[in-house]
Amino acid sequence: MALTKIERRYRIKNRIRKVISGTGERPRMNVYRSNKQISVQLVNDVQGVTLLAVSSKVKEIAEITEVSINTALGRMRYALINMRKIMEEKKISLTLN
Repeated sequence: MALTKIERRYRIKNRIRKVISGTGERPRMNVYRSNKQISVQLVNDVQGVTLLAVSSKVKEIAEITEVSINTALGRMRYALINMRKIMEEKKISLTLN
């Protein structure tokens, strides 16, 4: 019998979390993309807290840019720009080893 959508998503989550874990110094980046929106979170798995969360639904993005954010590419670009600004304010850095 085929897996349901929820069961399949749960298996993917467990497979990823076995390998990847975020710390305070090097948080895990979680990206969720739907057909209309995108959201990004930086997670500290040791303490079980979300350090930073940004979504393309933030009103300031549309007001600041004064452009239509109807395309997925536009939403993602401005959400990541906003995330970078907040990361600089909170002094969070992502490094690759």
